Amino acid sequence: AKVLVSADFSVMQILAIRGWIIVVAMMLIVPKLGGPQILKTTQPFKHIIRITVGFAAPYFFFSSLKVMGLADATVIFFGGATFLMTAQSVPLFKEKVGPHRWGAVILGFGGVIIAAQPSEGVFKIEALYAIASGSSYALLVLATRWLGPAEGTFRPVFYYNLGLAVIGSFALPVIFKPMAGGDIITISTMAALAVWGHFCITRAFNSAPVGLLAPFEYTALVWATLLGYFIWSDIPAPN
Repeated sequence: AKVLVSADFSVMQILAIRGWIIVVAMMLIVPKLGGPQILKTTQPFKHIIRITVGFAAPYFFFSSLKVMGLADATVIFFGGATFLMTAQSVPLFKEKVGPHRWGAVILGFGGVIIAAQPSEGVFKIEALYAIASGSSYALLVLATRWLGPAEGTFRPVFYYNLGLAVIGSFALPVIFKPMAGGDIITISTMAALAVWGHFCITRAFNSAPVGLLAPFEYTALVWATLLGYFIWSDIPAPN
């Protein structure tokens, strides 16, 4: 995503093309999974809500990557997301978040506050994109939990990416920019990684309490820091 937005491709174009690649690929395996009935859902309204609240997650995060380092954006993203999804899981789903899980979440959140302190120049106006993205992601996770395990994994992933593709496509006539062969390879690879990640995250949050899984989201900071360093030579500030 950072490679593509840095090449001045619109986030809406990225979401549209990535979404359609995922949708087509998933449609190709529908016959092997039992046919069109696998797409039938008894909860269309919940899927629409999930798409609506979750659209801003990739949109604002990809937008933040255009002006921020990968590690900086990821730190701020997960700072709000992990704390919010854990806190809301208690009143919404009556989940019990024990002191050890709250400890993990709060410790991570404290680290995020240190990392994003305004005095170090990380918390710029564009950081609001990452904050908005994290909040949307938290709502997406909660909506996934709301769907329940009976909905399975395939349908939530399919309809979410279909929603992103449709919404992004509305802007294509205005913002479309031709993509070279290398860009097509990049966005295809991105689609493959995204759909695999979506499957894993959806399966996880459909199967286990939010408070149990949320602290593990912080492991993304490790990968973001390493990738940012090896690809763009970004070195996060000491904080």
